Amino acid sequence: MLIQEIHEQNHNRYGYRRIHNELDKKGIKVCVNTVRRIMKVENIKPWYVKKRRKASSIQPESLAAPNRIKQKFKAGKLDSAWLADMTEMETPDGKLYLAIVEDMGSRMVVGHAMSTRITAALPLQALRNALKKRGFPKKLTLHSDQGSQYRSKLYQQELKKHGASCSMSRRGDCYDNALMESFFATFKRELDLKKLQTREETMQAIFEFIEVYYNRKRAHSSLEYKSPEEYESLLKLRKKPIKKNIQSVKKGPALGSSFAVPPRALRPRWTRGTANLRTRRQGKSQTRSRVGTRMALKRE
Repeated sequence: MLIQEIHEQNHNRYGYRRIHNELDKKGIKVCVNTVRRIMKVENIKPWYVKKRRKASSIQPESLAAPNRIKQKFKAGKLDSAWLADMTEMETPDGKLYLAIVEDMGSRMVVGHAMSTRITAALPLQALRNALKKRGFPKKLTLHSDQGSQYRSKLYQQELKKHGASCSMSRRGDCYDNALMESFFATFKRELDLKKLQTREETMQAIFEFIEVYYNRKRAHSSLEYKSPEEYESLLKLRKKPIKKNIQSVKKGPALGSSFAVPPRALRPRWTRGTANLRTRRQGKSQTRSRVGTRMALKRE
């Protein structure tokens, strides 16, 4: 076959358009679609052409959870909102996947997991580690992207089991989960994975970077240049109530005088609004009595 000969003469590199051009140079008039059809039937194709992968079915965006965070990334409140995401890394022994759960209130990585497969079990293990570490907080919102792992029944059932609300980014909008994108950018920039020889060394280095360095030592610009652990300790100190000795504070006249009024906190609640009015009336009546005695003395 002439098409097969032209294809072999060019080291199996020509496609149907170039083969059609070679046939035209030799005076053979044929439609380009006919050449394409013949090559498809005879399975003649360039060596570098790979078989196309079948596109996976994409779930409609209407099935995703609503975006409850709405890019309001404010630090200061612990265990109210968590952020989750995954990343892929190349190691000498193959690919390695890392799933992270971060507390939005302190930027601390509260849960993480690593695996050679990117299945629903990977982010699920990271979530369980975070829940166990934080003591299963209530009224929690967990924000992630619309990945199939986070939409899976196993992951959603775990969230419902612990009463956590699910929040998801809009499709194709990386800014909806900007804190996780920032964490992975810092992680891949500051941790040199190229010098590691095995997958086990990579996993050990990742663990030390997160648990030893990032959570406990690395200063964070949005946390007043404190580490997540230092910032959480500061928040817990601020939440402790300050006890005041109310009895030692005395306002107004001395308690032994005729105009003495007990401090507001020591009076019954129903008399707090009328105490000042009562003292004013007492003062006015006494001034009136003094004025009356002076007038009587002048008349005499």
